Amino acid sequence: MYKGLWRKGFKKMNKTKLVLTVSVFIMIVTLVNIPPALALSTSETTILKIGVDNQPVQDVVFFEGTPAAFREGQELRIYLTPGVEYSCTPSVTVTEGDLDIEKGSVSDHGSYISIIVKSESTEPSALRISNLRLKVNRAVPDGNVVMSFNNSRNLSEVVGKVDLYSMLNRNVSKFQVGKYYYSLNSNDRTMDVAPYVKNGRVFLPLVYICEAIGLDKSDIHWNSIEQRLTLYKGNKSIELKVGEPILLVNGSEVFMDTSPEIVEPGRVMLPARWVVEKFGGTVEWMQSTQTVNIYMEPN
Repeated sequence: MYKGLWRKGFKKMNKTKLVLTVSVFIMIVTLVNIPPALALSTSETTILKIGVDNQPVQDVVFFEGTPAAFREGQELRIYLTPGVEYSCTPSVTVTEGDLDIEKGSVSDHGSYISIIVKSESTEPSALRISNLRLKVNRAVPDGNVVMSFNNSRNLSEVVGKVDLYSMLNRNVSKFQVGKYYYSLNSNDRTMDVAPYVKNGRVFLPLVYICEAIGLDKSDIHWNSIEQRLTLYKGNKSIELKVGEPILLVNGSEVFMDTSPEIVEPGRVMLPARWVVEKFGGTVEWMQSTQTVNIYMEPN
């Protein structure tokens, strides 16, 4: 090859002078339509409410455009928009192709889930993420909730939209540690006992929790002999007994990490979450102000 180039590229002018001539070659490449290595999609966008946990959204499917787009031993991370978290670990299944993921490798890290690839595919595969339930905190702005592969903007899908206006019709109550009043929709109401912290939990007077979530006096039944309290809201009942870490929700036992107790002047105290969430509300703890916020749809 070099001999040929010497013959074509150089001309001998005299014994001491050489002139170099350069030939330019132009290569034309025709681009073909190559499928993307990865893509994802969902069938529907869900309207999500801020400050609400355990909100279901539609399944999301990751597609391989080419075999082995997911590599053996690779950790796949599926992220959510900041401020949105997985309420529980979703189910992950291979619905097409021969991709294999490690059994039991799906783990929930709040803002993302992690999946480990056991063996890569020899044919394009599809990975379905189902049983998706999300928690949207109150700092999330109005707009899209996005699920993305390894935090890539190019590999993302809108799975939900935050509806800030859904908060406008909700009752909001605020209880502050040490204060003998609480606010309901910005209107202050007096209490005869103040919330307090015990063993890392904030105890609120249950009678005022009931007011905050819309229970009437007829919905509250107190058995002073057994020190047992029964609450009714809609088609749900909650029964609890002072000193016992067990709730009966429509007759089914739910174990708590603390027990109700009585303080002067005879008020039953309990962390709000155990009652509020069972009746469909949301509880938020504001560490900076030592305040418990309770959100509840009106009756």
